[in-house]
Amino acid sequence: MPSQSPALLAAMKLAVKANPKNKNGVWAVLYKDNNYGGKPLLIDDAGQTTMPNGWDDEATSAIAGPNAVFRLFHKAGYQSAHITLLPGEEISNLKLVGIHDGGSSYKLWDANALTPPY
Repeated sequence: MPSQSPALLAAMKLAVKANPKNKNGVWAVLYKDNNYGGKPLLIDDAGQTTMPNGWDDEATSAIAGPNAVFRLFHKAGYQSAHITLLPGEEISNLKLVGIHDGGSSYKLWDANALTPPY
């Protein structure tokens, strides 16, 4: 098993502390600052949605849980640039993929229930 990054381990701790059911690994954590800094937002509701109040255009780094596929879109309604994080993947600066002022909508799936390609 490959080693897990410190950022992923910290996100796992946050997710499980918030809700023990998150041990299933189907979650994502967004951060208001690059490099997983600032206020975190735990997303553990699989499905499609827009950002909660105070988070529209705020996320600048993200981590997908070990059993999650997480797609973050630049614009509301699943529009414009997006990034798909596979289980355990992370990105420290969303500007690197064209999401310059944070994400506005997302989709979260249980990776065990999907068949690639995602």
